[in-house]
Amino acid sequence: MFKKAFASFSEFCKRLFQTPYKAECVEDLPDNFKKKTLYVIGTKDEPWQVELFCPCGCEDKIVLPTNDSMKPRWYLKVQKGKPSLSPSIFRSKGCKSHFFIREGYVDWCFD
Repeated sequence: MFKKAFASFSEFCKRLFQTPYKAECVEDLPDNFKKKTLYVIGTKDEPWQVELFCPCGCEDKIVLPTNDSMKPRWYLKVQKGKPSLSPSIFRSKGCKSHFFIREGYVDWCFD
């Protein structure tokens, strides 16, 4: 019961204090790359890549393939403009952040 209550409180805090990512479909990346925006590159029906700034604040750009022919690849789902990506994003270099993006919000993985 404690675990469920903590999870609900954690979700409430996340929604209260985080600004969600929004998905923006583009053919080419804009010159003014914005924070809290996940750029979906390609067509709406067949995106081949997503790009975003790392949410830790290091300002590194993260590039993830979403094309079926690429390995590894990430699965993108967008509902009401809010993106979800799976599997998790684990940066093996730099800041070494590990997180999911679910319904626009960052869920940190603590190993």
